[in-house]
Amino acid sequence: MIEVLISLTVVSMGLAGILLAQGRTSVHTHGAGYRLQASLLAQQILDRARSNPRQRYTTGSTDPQAKSDLDEWQISISRALPGGSGQISSKFVEVRTSPTVQRLEKLTVRITWNDARRAASSPINSKQGLVLEGYRVIQ
Repeated sequence: MIEVLISLTVVSMGLAGILLAQGRTSVHTHGAGYRLQASLLAQQILDRARSNPRQRYTTGSTDPQAKSDLDEWQISISRALPGGSGQISSKFVEVRTSPTVQRLEKLTVRITWNDARRAASSPINSKQGLVLEGYRVIQ
């Protein structure tokens, strides 16, 4: 009889471990979906910036096309990611090649969001983020 009780205890502990692992997998899969959305949105605004090289694509830009694109981008972020927001900063750099110097603009895109599922397991890690950098030629 004791052997049966011990085996039931071992089996129930094993099942509890499987359920815990399943729960953690679900949390990480959900978070990966948010990171994928953030990555796609960051790439989207970098592509828009590269296609309009005369516009300033930084947070707070007053260029009409850039402002419209950035406003639309912010709306997309807030719809796709809970508590999501995005910022873009830029820095000008020069790249020297043999006879010429090429001016580039380094764009840094930061997207942050709240992941409620992660907050349930660890409140410290509820704020998630992604940083993507890209370059465009200055004309």
